Amino acid sequence: AAAKYHSLRVYCQVQIWLGNPVDPLRLGWKLQDNEVFAPIKTDLPAAPSQLLKIIKCSCRIDGCDSEKCTCKKNGLECTIACRELERWTLEQVNNIEIDMRGIPFSGLCKQTARASDPAEIQQTIEETTPEKAK
Repeated sequence: AAAKYHSLRVYCQVQIWLGNPVDPLRLGWKLQDNEVFAPIKTDLPAAPSQLLKIIKCSCRIDGCDSEKCTCKKNGLECTIACRELERWTLEQVNNIEIDMRGIPFSGLCKQTARASDPAEIQQTIEETTPEKAK
């Protein structure tokens, strides 16, 4: 999806250079604050929804500092993990499970992988990789 919008913006720029009238709002741009054109980067989520639930910014528990918030800078909303993860122990964080079923990674990952065990993730990939791809 990012390549689609990049291509549209390139086409828009070429048409402007050629002197052809174009509508930037139909070619990969959006109007921000009714005065500035900003590029549309993608129309897809930044990551699978299950992953977005565990992403955390470094804002304090008592509130989000929008100036420094890494979630907001990357176009994401702060989640409960942003406030609660600070209270979690390392063991709790290491035991987070991510269900990889249904997440399109070229059809390779179809089982649950523990975020804390890279060997298990690698084994899952190897077990689900078709022989032709190996």
